[in-house]
Amino acid sequence: MCMQGEKMNYSSNIKVQKDNKFFYSKIITLLIMTSLFIFLLPLASQAVELVNEQFTDNISGWNVSNIQRVYHVQYGNNGYMFISRNAWAEKTYSFGPNYANQNLDIKIYWWMFWGDSLDVTVNGVIYSFLSVIYPITITAQADVNGDFTIKLSPQTTSIWFPWGGFAFIDNITINGTPSGSDTLDHIQLEHDGVGLTCQPENITVKTCANDNCSLLYQSQTTFDLTSTGSATWVNGASKTLTAGIDTFKLSDFTAETTTIGAQNVNPAPTGSPQIKCLNTVTGLNSCDITFYDSGFIFNIPDNYSCKPQNNITIKAVRKDDQTQKCVPAFANKTIPVDFAYNYVNPASGTKAPSINNTSLNDTIDLTFDSYGASSFNFVYNDAGRIGISASFDNATVQAAGSDNVTLKPVGFNVYTSTPNSQAVNGANSSVFAKTGETFNVTAEAKCWESDSDTDLSNNPITPNYQNDNISLSHNLLEPAGGNPGNIGISSLDFTDGIASIDNQTFSEVGIINFDLTDNDYLGAGTITGTSQNIGRFIPDHFKITSKTTGDLANQCSNSFTYTGQKTNYLVNPGFIITAQNNDNNTTQNYKSNFFKLETSGIDITTPTTDANQRGEDGVNKVNVSVERDDVSLNPNNDGTATYTFGNDNITYVRDNNSQIAPFDALINFKINSIVDNDSVSTVNLPDNISASGTEIRYGRMDILDNYGPETEPLNLNVKTEYWDGDSWELNDNDSCTQLIDSDFSLYNYTVNLSSGETVIDATSVNGINSGIGSFTLTAPGENNNGSVDINLINYPYLLDNETTGTATFGIYRGRDSIIEWKEVPAK
Repeated sequence: MCMQGEKMNYSSNIKVQKDNKFFYSKIITLLIMTSLFIFLLPLASQAVELVNEQFTDNISGWNVSNIQRVYHVQYGNNGYMFISRNAWAEKTYSFGPNYANQNLDIKIYWWMFWGDSLDVTVNGVIYSFLSVIYPITITAQADVNGDFTIKLSPQTTSIWFPWGGFAFIDNITINGTPSGSDTLDHIQLEHDGVGLTCQPENITVKTCANDNCSLLYQSQTTFDLTSTGSATWVNGASKTLTAGIDTFKLSDFTAETTTIGAQNVNPAPTGSPQIKCLNTVTGLNSCDITFYDSGFIFNIPDNYSCKPQNNITIKAVRKDDQTQKCVPAFANKTIPVDFAYNYVNPASGTKAPSINNTSLNDTIDLTFDSYGASSFNFVYNDAGRIGISASFDNATVQAAGSDNVTLKPVGFNVYTSTPNSQAVNGANSSVFAKTGETFNVTAEAKCWESDSDTDLSNNPITPNYQNDNISLSHNLLEPAGGNPGNIGISSLDFTDGIASIDNQTFSEVGIINFDLTDNDYLGAGTITGTSQNIGRFIPDHFKITSKTTGDLANQCSNSFTYTGQKTNYLVNPGFIITAQNNDNNTTQNYKSNFFKLETSGIDITTPTTDANQRGEDGVNKVNVSVERDDVSLNPNNDGTATYTFGNDNITYVRDNNSQIAPFDALINFKINSIVDNDSVSTVNLPDNISASGTEIRYGRMDILDNYGPETEPLNLNVKTEYWDGDSWELNDNDSCTQLIDSDFSLYNYTVNLSSGETVIDATSVNGINSGIGSFTLTAPGENNNGSVDINLINYPYLLDNETTGTATFGIYRGRDSIIEWKEVPAK
């Protein structure tokens, strides 16, 4: 394994195998790879880029594991990095805040053996690619600092090669456009306030596009750096910045305090002041750096709040009088070191860090070895960036050193204090809130307690976490695949390590959780927290959003229906019930197991009269009888449900008040309430849904009297009539009343006519056509004279006092073909 920055030697990575079979397989493999490279490796394409990484033997800046090298064909000045099975290579590219959260295209040139794949991890997101010919392009988002961390990990499963496949990584090109301003506000010089005369001090210079330097000016800027006393700038004071940030070195061989600055800035800054300084340890706007002949060098890594860091190395150095270089100081001595701290961000706090279990500020004895090295343990039980300074002064020797460290909460504990939030039974969980109803969300920035800690609820709070506008998002957990909905508040502001709001809302039905993310806390990385399941959310209300008016069928000749005649629907009435939130938007997730409405929760009053028509008395409405059939309630899986009436039987009652002129039927069903099993009710009720469409006629059948000899059949006519409001009129629209012999009864025989001597000839019955019908009675026979009454028995809605007719036998009525008969004298 080659360490970062170490030049990798080909021969050191090629091992001679004594197994001939294995050796020859490697030779064959190399020949195959060489051939593939000759025919398949194109030159890297050109693009406008932030970085064009050409891999060389050095692979500068990459963290690598198990990198292997083999002989390869090389094109021009390009180099190639070879990554074997279980290997990885990782590097972070820093482009500055002007690229914060931007999507940048990452183009990677590569090739792998068939059967293998490449995992490319960009800022924690994994992209997997099967064996293909390169290049591939990934569009990924930078973090809040505009940084990309790219990790290349081959997933080799090749069966063709005994040691697995190789990933051949050529250039990496990253393309992007900065979001910074075109105006230079000021130059900012950042330092830690302490330097050593035996080594140059790093000074960070930024070209700032705004007052707080959250945006960088990334056009070319030239300037001259200045310093007082004996301090000089390495490689000269004239500098050029094109990326908005760079680090320069300041050297001073004299123990003194120097003041740094800049002049001759081009383009000229527009802000005031034009030059700013920041001491990153004290947080003060100071341009002074004090150089010491002796000092302490230590680096406390950024870490989690409250997590102890043990054995942090601190080196004591001094300037060698001859070489002017740093050599160990205080070798094999125990000296009292004064440790102090400053709050940097935030600028104040309530807790002090501790070193070796001693709270600062305090003096701590450290024992230095022969190399001038010692160690200490450090912990800070809060969050933020603090500066730590170490000093020693015995009036003969003065030594100083400093560092700043950022401690971030291990995570957020996100929860709600509103009752009934634990949605542990899915769609059967208890009701938490209605959609749009306000509820609490609380988040606490928490201390580290254990690397395996998954429950932060009991961890101490870090009160110095004071960040605002922390991103709050949600995930819809149930119903699966549903509408994600929206939350009312998407960011939280922290005070004393706690953020709490009581006016959060959710717009949909279901179960959710919350994610809280600080994308990069003071450059120390992300802080996240996820709540437990929260729900069940239910609709705020229902609303009838559409109605279908029922169409009553014409029961006779597609024209009308008789009073007393049963009818039903051509089109069944129905309506759509929509679940809505408090903004009257449809809650689309009111479906499947989250649909809690049943037909028993829908209360509808059945009509007993026509909606408008008054009866013969002019006061009371005509009566209606409705026999309800089973209804249907069908969820539409989009937050709505369709309620449809069954095949009801509707009859306009034939009674003393119903003999009126024809009218159009109209009945109203009253929708009183719609309430589901969660007590979600419906707005704008009561409401009516109607059925209409057929004309109602009060009718009767008239059987006309007739007479004739008992020795001949007797024909009787019948007709249907309707009441027009003043009189009975022939119902010539009736061609629907079908008649058979059994529709009539014969009774009340007189004189010599007895039952059975005459009957209705079944073949003679003619149904009603344009209001007229007929039938024939058989001849009773000689001497069977008398009369018989005929009555309608099977059409109750046509029964009336005039419905009975009388047939009389034994009276000669003449021939039907003779119009007039008289005697004429003979001539």
